[in-house]
Parts: sequence; C-alpha cells; structure tokens
Amino acid sequence: MLSNGYSRAEIVSELNVPSDTFRKAINDGRLEEPEQAIPTPCSTKSERNILDCEAASKIGTACTRVEERTAAAFGMSDGAKPLFLPSIDVPKAGALCALPSLLASGLLKGTRSLLNDLQGYYRTAPIVILLAYMYL
Repeated sequence: MLSNGYSRAEIVSELNVPSDTFRKAINDGRLEEPEQAIPTPCSTKSERNILDCEAASKIGTACTRVEERTAAAFGMSDGAKPLFLPSIDVPKAGALCALPSLLASGLLKGTRSLLNDLQGYYRTAPIVILLAYMYL
C-alpha cells in the first residue's frame, strides 16, 4: 500500500493497526516507504524581475525563452506554448481562475473567422486571452 501511494493514515485506518506500530515498522526498516518527490522550487517576484532585467540586456525586456523566439522569428515554430511554472507572490494571480469560465463561455469561438491566424511567437488565442485578462 505504501508503494501504491497510500498515506500512512489511510493504511493504518484500512488495516486497523496502531499508528505507533506502523511508524515503528517503517523506522526499523521492516517496511519501506517510497521517497517523496522533491518539490519543484518556486520563484519569487524578485527573482523573476532579475531574470527579466538580465534578458533586457540581450534581446529585450522580459524576453526569455530565446530558442522559441528565434524559431518563431524564422517561421520554424507554431508559436509559444503557455508555460506555467510554480511561483509565489504573483500579483492578481486569482484572475487565472477565470480562464475556464472564459473558455467555456466561448471566448475563442470565431477567432479564426474574425481574425487572421497570427504567425510568430504570439499566436491568436494567447493574444485574445491576454486581452480578456486585461479587460478583467
């Protein structure tokens, strides 16, 4: 059960054994508990600002992901894929909770017929979503 991802509390409850007995079996090596995944480090607003400033000295303010930008500039890419990384202290991040509702209400329906499919690093759908967030 440990190797299948069950928590200690779930196993103790299911097997009806005292939690101390179970803990001692793990500590003594009679049971082996799998290693926990190492959590992905979160970036802070200050760290992200430093990276953006460093990028400004190269190809432009906040221009990271250079390989993808270069490929898009030469027409060798279908545009940038959204990239969400673990971050802390993101101002107004709660607005991201609106994305499923925006998409469900048909935000992107008809964008291809109303707008040409933009080529390059930023494609039509991400631009429309960005504009919707700016409106919010």
